[in-house]
Amino acid sequence: MTLAIIIFVLLFLLAAYMRRSAAPAAPLPATAELHWNTRILVCSLGGETAGGFEDTDAKVYSTFYRHINVVKGQRVDDFLGSVGRDGYDIIHLFCELDEDGELAGEQGARLNADDLFEVCREADVKLLFIASDNPSENCSVFVRRKPASGMLNIVMTISRLGDKFPFFLEGLLRGMSAGKTMPYAWVDVAPQGASLWPKKGPAVYTRIERSDLVLKP
Repeated sequence: MTLAIIIFVLLFLLAAYMRRSAAPAAPLPATAELHWNTRILVCSLGGETAGGFEDTDAKVYSTFYRHINVVKGQRVDDFLGSVGRDGYDIIHLFCELDEDGELAGEQGARLNADDLFEVCREADVKLLFIASDNPSENCSVFVRRKPASGMLNIVMTISRLGDKFPFFLEGLLRGMSAGKTMPYAWVDVAPQGASLWPKKGPAVYTRIERSDLVLKP
């Protein structure tokens, strides 16, 4: 009798799982902006590299996307020219932000945040990811420099917290590359609530302006 009950429960659970697996995915919003062949630049700014984090994060991107360019220690002028010329959709940038929200370049040079946002706007960059640790105050100043009318999603990193950052990035990209909009992919990998976040992830926050954007491989 006990064996029959166990078999019945197992069959019930299997049927429920199959129905769930066969269920159609939730439809995208009618306003969804689908973008294919996503191009990504992983770059460290200035004369210094990011200590190998460029390769670490690029490897995560390569799991889901095909078109990835990695540049280490790029000069400010070369970086701006590349963004404006090469049609990148995601800029994954390692840089130091100062208290004015400016980006540190080579030999004391500074990249004006307003110039960066203008180049991103002209080049139709969809996502700017500041992937190196920066003080929260400097991140806040940088984000406030962004014109509110622009169409650019921004992710700021306060602390990568070791291997928690690649874990977070992988989860975010998995959802986005599979067809989820960024807000839905973000909630999947960074559940709201003190008991769940930030214990499972790095100290990051985002400003989303293109809420219905879908970045496909």
